[in-house]
Amino acid sequence: MSLICPFCLSGSTALPRCPACHASLPNTQETADWCPPGWAPGARLRADAAGSWLVCERGGEKGLAWVSDPGSAKEPSPVAEKAWGVRPLEQGLHDGRAFCVWPWPETTLPASSPKDAKTALGLWSACREAGAFAHYHEWFPWELVRWQGTWRFLQGRPSPPGLPAAGTLHAPERLLSQAPGERSVVFEAAAWFLFMVSGAYPVGLPTPVSWRRTNLEPIDVAVFEALRAEPSARPTLEELARGLEEAVQGRSVVSWVVDGLLYAAGAAFLVAWAGGALWVVTKFDLL
Repeated sequence: MSLICPFCLSGSTALPRCPACHASLPNTQETADWCPPGWAPGARLRADAAGSWLVCERGGEKGLAWVSDPGSAKEPSPVAEKAWGVRPLEQGLHDGRAFCVWPWPETTLPASSPKDAKTALGLWSACREAGAFAHYHEWFPWELVRWQGTWRFLQGRPSPPGLPAAGTLHAPERLLSQAPGERSVVFEAAAWFLFMVSGAYPVGLPTPVSWRRTNLEPIDVAVFEALRAEPSARPTLEELARGLEEAVQGRSVVSWVVDGLLYAAGAAFLVAWAGGALWVVTKFDLL
């Protein structure tokens, strides 16, 4: 029997672990007992504090659906078009449940991780430049999907009130019921990069990007600085991006030219100072 992995959405018949993301697969998968109107129910994937995830079908079209618990949600707000997002095919409120239905993705991040650092940086930078990290939002890893040839986040799922949903990437201060701030965005962005290169969450002692346990490399330092528990100790998002870029790609030509000019100016100043000092000594016969 073919199963759909609840953690990366890839199909598999290999038990007990998913060959794509290595998560534990259930022995059986039940058909969902509720489905958005107009859609036929498929497999029920998982349920958590954020709601339930389902497979649904309509006229040969396969969809990924999120539905809230009964009576626990209001009518969802309309979703604006975002360069970094995939809008739901449908969303609404039915039988006291809020729901969103997205097109079935080509693949998900957990199904295609880990990636090498250069590939991960390209994906991470594309998400940042498109504005995906501009505001704090707690996503599940499988909500970063490849759709129509580009990587995008699934839009529209409301964040549950209170503590973050288990399995989402979130800043540690949220576990203390603190409101996310500017540096919470930095932690989340670094956590996404770490997941891209390791397929692991930043829990406990995070896996270094270089996979080295000692003598950490610059890329490890750049990521771990942004994963500090204390928000004020984290860099800005721009500093994190610059640190990752330099660690993976090397320093840019502009930075080398600027540093070279500064060194040249410093050397010229020392030569001029030494020449002036020699003139004074010679002029006034100080030796």
